Amino acid sequence: MGTCQKCGDHFPRKIIYNGREVLLVHRKYCLKCSPIGERRIWGGKETWKARLGSGVVYKRKIIEPISHICKTCGKEFKVKSRNTECTTCSSKRIRGERKDRAIKDLGGKCLVCGYTKCKRAMVFHHKVIDEKEMGLSNNWGLSRLKIENELKKCILVCNRCHEEIHDGLIKI
Repeated sequence: MGTCQKCGDHFPRKIIYNGREVLLVHRKYCLKCSPIGERRIWGGKETWKARLGSGVVYKRKIIEPISHICKTCGKEFKVKSRNTECTTCSSKRIRGERKDRAIKDLGGKCLVCGYTKCKRAMVFHHKVIDEKEMGLSNNWGLSRLKIENELKKCILVCNRCHEEIHDGLIKI
């Protein structure tokens, strides 16, 4: 039971109104002091229903998409926010940053030969293939926690050493 802050009467937590169940849990006033749909606005005595009846209707501002030029690729794109980068370039940048961080966390160089020149040539090799839940190359958009859990099962090697590991020329 709620208690009205104006008159002190108790009112129920829920009622049936127009054939629907209405929760009154968060109300501060009883239905006598503040009937459903009657809302005083801007401190005046005029109610919400009276304002609508007078023809004055307050609408929410609708934001239209605005054309922007992507700062990275130069393509035109439309968006409602103030982004200066299209979603394609933004996704590429975020995936690249996550791979850079993963490479740094695993030592930054090939575990076998010490290669460090090109980050695109670096591969994450699973030590035990049965523990592999997902490949990392296409999943940089997943949560950081999932990526970190998968990185714990991997070692960092270059493309050439990775192929040699799979062909059985190098044992880890």
